[in-house]
Amino acid sequence: MRIVITDLSVIYERGLPDERAAVSGVTLSVDQGESVAIAGPTGSGKTSLLEVMAGLVAPTSGTAALEGADGTLRSAVGLVYQFPELQFFEESILDEVAFGLRHQGAAEEEIPGIVRNALARAGLDPGLFLDRSPLSLSAGEKRRAALACMIALDRPFLLLDEPSAGIDPAMRERLVKFMLDMLEEGCGLVLVTHDLELAGRVAGRMIILSDGRVVADATPDSIFRDAPLLERLSLDPPPRYQLVNRVKSLAASKAPELERLLLPSVGRHLADVGRR
Repeated sequence: MRIVITDLSVIYERGLPDERAAVSGVTLSVDQGESVAIAGPTGSGKTSLLEVMAGLVAPTSGTAALEGADGTLRSAVGLVYQFPELQFFEESILDEVAFGLRHQGAAEEEIPGIVRNALARAGLDPGLFLDRSPLSLSAGEKRRAALACMIALDRPFLLLDEPSAGIDPAMRERLVKFMLDMLEEGCGLVLVTHDLELAGRVAGRMIILSDGRVVADATPDSIFRDAPLLERLSLDPPPRYQLVNRVKSLAASKAPELERLLLPSVGRHLADVGRR
């Protein structure tokens, strides 16, 4: 099963003075079981592309389809937005997580067990959270409750919009484990993120957007080594790649200075030998 995007364009306010192209001529596919990170500057079209993949936004031109299985994108994809509280409208976590199940026609007697399992997998104790209001949760707890809503639906693809935004390091590690667990279970994972360190840990492939177009589609490692591309788009690779890229730049343009910086004692030793 795969999500297939072909020559996709999304134009907002079409025909009006504020018309703008959010996505322009994008072609790509994502297989079930694959992990893909989408990065790029603010306003590059990342969230619009994610919403098309989820079947929530219709293309202005081109196509977005689910291949290899019956059904639609909307029935195969779960989307968690950057601000999950915008998705909440029920009075309890139980009803919030159960909403999608009821909409799909799940048997009412099965719903409590599914909800409890989804909450536990998302890192929320069902005994403590089932009756809580979604709006009473902390930012990290809201993120986990939103994940539980998608876990309960058991869809083959999970899309995450800036999943690490506004969470503490401990929650970030739980998020990484959750995503890796989902991949082991065969879920397709797509995350939009400015956190390239996170992308490098969970994604096998990275797509870079700029002005609504794909400018790179490769492994995170090869993109992190492309210093000119990252600098042009004001993207910061993980710190270790920043160091490697900086050393490579120095080696190319300032070899004498680099030698004096890294090998000062060798230079002094050779000078001393020459005077003997």
